[in-house]
Amino acid sequence: MSRLFESILLPLLLAPSVSVAQTPDSMVKGQRVRVVSRCEVASDQAPVCREGGPLRIYTGQLETLDGGNLHIRAQSNNAELVIPTASVTRLSIREGTRGHFWAGAGIGLLGGALIGGLIGSTTEFCIDSCTREQAQQGAIVAGVILGAPAGFLVGGAIGALSRSDRWRLVSSNNQRISVAPRLSALGFTVDVRF
Repeated sequence: MSRLFESILLPLLLAPSVSVAQTPDSMVKGQRVRVVSRCEVASDQAPVCREGGPLRIYTGQLETLDGGNLHIRAQSNNAELVIPTASVTRLSIREGTRGHFWAGAGIGLLGGALIGGLIGSTTEFCIDSCTREQAQQGAIVAGVILGAPAGFLVGGAIGALSRSDRWRLVSSNNQRISVAPRLSALGFTVDVRF
């Protein structure tokens, strides 16, 4: 085949798979999911569902989806949980992790200013001739001015290193289940809509 023909044919053959694989609500076996259900689920017992009962949250890796059940592998004890899809009120998929730089930086800024002010209140700081009261106030101001940026940087670094999961809610417009091919590895993409 000519190079031109191959360069046109290959994208056309892959286009349907790419478009299916990139749907925002597609789920893949092994993907981490968080399920909110009205049923109490245990690995060795049948689900106990109560209308109006408390909502329960289950987190794990998606295993299979057969008929009216969603199978996930629990993170804590590696047991497989079977959750009826009719009892699912919310389904989220993990989209990676996120850091908390700004939360850490804000807390560090306040903490640094407070600690700097406390340390400054125990000392005196005067550039020119001043009274003892002015020297104490100058030390407090200097402590706050030096402590706030230091706290901002330390708190921001700690916040950036503190990572948590980022979840995306799967659409719940209609009840439709579909399976599509995956491009990254052998297998299928499971698209679940409630």
